[in-house]
Amino acid sequence: MKNRKYDSVVFDVDSTLVTFEGLDFLAKLKGKEKELSKITKSAMNGDMSMRESMERKMRAISPDFEDIVKMGNEYIKNITPGALETIKILKTNGIQTWILTGNFQPAVGMLANFLGIKSTNVITNNIFFDENKKYLSFDRENPLSNNGGKAIKINEFKNKMGKTVLIGDGSTDLEAKESVNLFIGFGGVIFRPKIKAASKIYITEPNLMTIIPYILDNYQSEDISLY
Repeated sequence: MKNRKYDSVVFDVDSTLVTFEGLDFLAKLKGKEKELSKITKSAMNGDMSMRESMERKMRAISPDFEDIVKMGNEYIKNITPGALETIKILKTNGIQTWILTGNFQPAVGMLANFLGIKSTNVITNNIFFDENKKYLSFDRENPLSNNGGKAIKINEFKNKMGKTVLIGDGSTDLEAKESVNLFIGFGGVIFRPKIKAASKIYITEPNLMTIIPYILDNYQSEDISLY
């Protein structure tokens, strides 16, 4: 066992644990891909508020329950290289693994189950359906529907998380950096200049195993196989 410096590692989902943006996938299902990809880019770069982005996307997409299940299946097919190995290494070294995302169940739970992350360590936004499993709304009262929500959630679970590392690609992840012991910006899927500029550690390699040396002491580069 390596010398661990942290108790928990918290992962974002879209463009971090997986190689695409979930709501953009749903937009493609609904024929709204081009329109909504621009919203995603603006929001993740910090040029549009999280709330405005969510309102505009969900109004246009209106995903039903089966659409969210399809997104979960797509997540599993598009895991970021090194994600499974990274989570296994962290767990082997006694580090808790968490998911923190503004996206929804059951898709995120499906991903977590595939990766071996406990359901109790999965923090998501909420989505509401009617009796026919058609879309009603998302949870506007959930902190994850707004900017600053990830910091609120991390602080809420701080006693369980202990010393915490947060890994994420976007502005909503960066907002939480003061609430964790270490923030690692991940640009291995999408390079975001604004996130890089504001991150002390920024990963551009398209493999999550490159985060391991920042988390475990005495973890040598030869311990990590990227291919």
